[in-house]
Amino acid sequence: MTPSPRDRGPAVPLVTRFLLDAQDVFLRAADHLPAPGRGGPIGRLNAAGWVIAHLATIHDLWINVLVGGQPADPWAADVQQRQAAATLAQPLPIPFAEARDAFVRIAARATTTVEALDPDGFERLVETRFGPTVVGYLVARAPAHLLVHAGELAVLGALVTAEDPGLTGALPRTDGPVADRDEANADLAPLVVQIGRAHV
Repeated sequence: MTPSPRDRGPAVPLVTRFLLDAQDVFLRAADHLPAPGRGGPIGRLNAAGWVIAHLATIHDLWINVLVGGQPADPWAADVQQRQAAATLAQPLPIPFAEARDAFVRIAARATTTVEALDPDGFERLVETRFGPTVVGYLVARAPAHLLVHAGELAVLGALVTAEDPGLTGALPRTDGPVADRDEANADLAPLVVQIGRAHV
C-alpha cells in the first residue's frame, strides 16, 4: 500500500518504518477476511466494518490531526461524532467497503505526515484530551493499535473458516540489519525509554 522508504534515500527512523509496515499489515488482515465475515457482528464481537472505522478514525486523529496538525478527514470526523452520540454500547453499522476505503485514504495521508518528521519532531508536545504528550508517543503507539485490530480481524476470519493470514508476516521496511543510514534511531532511544516509563 505504501512505498518503502528504504528506496527513497534519506534515513527514516525505525519507529516510522514500523508504523508504515503496520498499516500494510492491517490492510492485509482486512482484505484477507472473506465475505461472510464482512457483514454484521458475529455474536458479541464487533463487526468488521466497525473495527476498520474505529481504527481509521483514531489513526487519523493521532497521526494526521495531532502529529500533522491537519484537519480531520471529513468521513472520520462524521463517524466519530455519530458514534460518540450513540455511545459504544451501540456500535454504528458501517459498511466494510466504505470503512476500508476510508482507511486507505487516511493511511496514505498518515504516511506523508510521519515521513516528514525529523528526529527532533518526535519530542514536540501536542495537546490531547488527556493532556499534553509527545509526538513520539503517538507515532510509537499507532503500530500497536493497528496490529491489535489486525488481530481482531483475523479472529473474525477464523470464525468464518478463513485460513490463518500469518500476521504479522514480512515487515519489509522494519526487518533486516540496521544500516548506517539508520543512525537517527540512536537519537530516538532515550525518547522510547521515556515513553515506556511514563505509560507503563
